[in-house]
Amino acid sequence: MTVTGKHGREHGGSARRALAGFFFAGLMAVAGLPGVALAEGGGSYYDRISLSAERSRQVPNDTARSQLGITLEDHDAVELQYRVNEVMDWAVEVATHYPDVKAQTGGYRTHPIYNKNQIIDHWRATQELRIESNSVDRVTELVRVLQARMQLQSVTFSISPGAREAVENELITEVLGAFQERAEIVRTTLGAGSYRIVHVKIGSGGTVPAPRPMRAMSAMAEGGAAPALEPGTSTVTVTVDGKLELRN
Repeated sequence: MTVTGKHGREHGGSARRALAGFFFAGLMAVAGLPGVALAEGGGSYYDRISLSAERSRQVPNDTARSQLGITLEDHDAVELQYRVNEVMDWAVEVATHYPDVKAQTGGYRTHPIYNKNQIIDHWRATQELRIESNSVDRVTELVRVLQARMQLQSVTFSISPGAREAVENELITEVLGAFQERAEIVRTTLGAGSYRIVHVKIGSGGTVPAPRPMRAMSAMAEGGAAPALEPGTSTVTVTVDGKLELRN
């Protein structure tokens, strides 16, 4: 049907142009959908491949953390608290002579001990002292002194933040190189002419030795001698996960 305006002009051409515009817009919308690539150079498309690489390194631990504790009992709860505080004050004072060692006291805990008739017989109290240093020798020396009145509970070794960051930066270079090597293997094996990296995610992690529990009685039997502390190593790992687009 032809529509005529008041001046006698036909509007059929305008309607056809509008329909053509909608058709073109629809094609552009389809071309923009995920997973649809426009042809380049007569019909070349990209194929996406997921790829990962990992590099690890054993790094000597340079930080030592130790926890010592005290456990006392008394029939008088107030007197018990005084005795525990007296030992902890002494321990903190001793630690001040080791400025390269950080010392921090833990929470004070007390609970009643009941007899067979379920009546309170006496009280037991405990408190901890945590020490940390980048010098294993200084921690060992301080532990030896503190064991005169405290019990060694655990020792943990780890890598300092600065040392870990330095190793991670080196591993990033290595793992990115490994990622590119694998990408080239994929390209060659699949017969692609070229590739490009469209997504990369770099992560870091690793493992550290578990805390070493110490038996207080054996240490006391040896006259408070400090145990031989071996820092060991921790594993630092850097991973790369990415996606490639291969040119067919």
